[in-house]
Amino acid sequence: IFPGALTGSRSPYSGRTSVSTVSPQSYPCSFFTRSNVGGHFGGELKRAGYDGIIVTGASDSPVRIQIADDAVSILPADDLWGLDTMETLEALEAAEGKGARSLAIGPAGERLSRIATIHTSSSSACGQGGFGAVMGSKVLKAISVSGSGRVSLFAPGTIRSIATALVRAFAEDGKSGPLNFYGDIKELDRELAAKGSGRAVRRACTEGCITPCVAHIQDVPGVVHDRTWSGDWVCVGRDFLGHAGDDPPQKRSIYDWQLGTRAAFELNALSNRYGLNQFDIIGGMVPWLIACQKAGLIAEINGRAIDWRSPAFWAEFLHDIAYRQGLGDALAEGGWAAAKAIGMGEKLARERYPGWG
Repeated sequence: IFPGALTGSRSPYSGRTSVSTVSPQSYPCSFFTRSNVGGHFGGELKRAGYDGIIVTGASDSPVRIQIADDAVSILPADDLWGLDTMETLEALEAAEGKGARSLAIGPAGERLSRIATIHTSSSSACGQGGFGAVMGSKVLKAISVSGSGRVSLFAPGTIRSIATALVRAFAEDGKSGPLNFYGDIKELDRELAAKGSGRAVRRACTEGCITPCVAHIQDVPGVVHDRTWSGDWVCVGRDFLGHAGDDPPQKRSIYDWQLGTRAAFELNALSNRYGLNQFDIIGGMVPWLIACQKAGLIAEINGRAIDWRSPAFWAEFLHDIAYRQGLGDALAEGGWAAAKAIGMGEKLARERYPGWG
């Protein structure tokens, strides 16, 4: 687990952390690869005085790693085992203070799903590779770090001038940054208010970002569950909405569901809490299942008729994958491995998975 050379400093866009291991997701031929995560974990690790972490071996019972400057401990984590990713991160923050930054797995990682993720905030995750299962195989629930030091730069004035130039360039171009995952945040905020509750603001997903592109949404009532949801909504998680009007015909034919903002955000929150790879589910698994459905190969999952326009069906679908219930046990292996394991629609799966998962 290694941040970059400038992570933890004031260098713009330098806050991400690379995680590398042998990938369970690359089925059937596992290979050494990497994923990366935003948030503040990498910066805090550098401020604690470390260039990286290497974790070897495995525990017999749930543990977590705690780093506080020079003090490194392996502590029992029985009280955290079974919690979802957000519950775990919140529990660690309550125990160690708001300055502590953590990586954590959810139910999918505990159950060694090949598409399990590692999270450090509501949507900032090592999404690809199945690395949550690697932590799960070590019975390692979380890693937290608190650092009291600082990362100094040889030429801080140069870094400041680069950051200023970037902000000025984007302002002159009429943009808030190089990428914007959710259009007009003010419009989304008005939409949520008009529907009764919730608000949206723009924020950075990563330390060191000077042009935030993420929609952070607060207190949106659920459609399936009687509670409110808060968190970030970014990247492929937006595809829980279904297709947009300007999407190409091929995407509209596959993503033929219109779940609405509240339901789509709830499903985004659930998949993040379970620690499930949204890329595999939305980009590969569901399109494969839809193709199998159209080919007459499958009509129900765990006794429920397949209905991608139903938020309740989606919620049960995600739950069954995370907890390996019924067909969810095979689907937890990822779409490509599941097609091979149950012998259903392998040629259809190949259209969505041109590589090894």
